[in-house]
Amino acid sequence: MSAVVESLARVIGNAVKERGCNLYHLEHKGSRLQVYVDKKGGATIADCEEISRALSLRLAAASDKWRNLALDVSTPGIERKLYTPAHYRGAVGERLRVKIEGEVIEGRLKESDEEGILIETEADVGRRLTYNEILSAQVQRTTGELFKRR
Repeated sequence: MSAVVESLARVIGNAVKERGCNLYHLEHKGSRLQVYVDKKGGATIADCEEISRALSLRLAAASDKWRNLALDVSTPGIERKLYTPAHYRGAVGERLRVKIEGEVIEGRLKESDEEGILIETEADVGRRLTYNEILSAQVQRTTGELFKRR
């Protein structure tokens, strides 16, 4: 993580935490800043709006170079991307779509530790992957899961 992103993460993490949420992920690309927040029970649109207002003020006050960032605050969604070992640990039992070099693996996440994951495919074959091998991973939901009545 670059020094700029680390500095941004501190400022953003504090503002997010003060509003009862957790910083899930942060992406800084050029003049765009994407902030993903979550909390137990799920972050709401109102949470995102409140965090966005607070961050706009803090970023403008912290640095001239951050004042002109295009800020977007949202939740990671139910089909969230996984970035850190903690994200994978939180997704144990979920269906995943994992991209590695030259292959896409779909299956249920059985285990996650500090080194990598164990994913079980539809054929009940377990496959161990290290985090270094994983290019991207995302929770997958079936249509039935997406529209299930509560």
